[in-house]
Amino acid sequence: MTCSGWVLAGGASRRVGRDKALLPTNAEWNILVACDMPHVTGAFLKELIEAAEASNSDCLVPETGGKLDPLCDVYHRQVAPAAKSAIHCKLFKMQDFISTLRPSHWPVPDARPLDNVNTPSEWTAK
Repeated sequence: MTCSGWVLAGGASRRVGRDKALLPTNAEWNILVACDMPHVTGAFLKELIEAAEASNSDCLVPETGGKLDPLCDVYHRQVAPAAKSAIHCKLFKMQDFISTLRPSHWPVPDARPLDNVNTPSEWTAK
């Protein structure tokens, strides 16, 4: 099994000269993590990847309290054409993209690793 990691940070890909999201990804599984998740740990990501490998799905999405968290999940390389199509069609909401796949939900008892920060005061409080 091979795995690559990607940090979701936005940007226009000007220095690369083309859309970074469309660069070849050779790994079997690809983990995506938003840049504003200060409590995500290597141990958490390892468990997430192991659960993805054990699943029979296109992607594995953490779920806490019945709510999916699409900003820290794992995708199989077989979804690359669907991802390229979604980007081309400007389908940027991860929830919408996931609904086009065969996802598995991964129940997470402690949501702290999935906390994200959106304001300076939230960052200070974390």
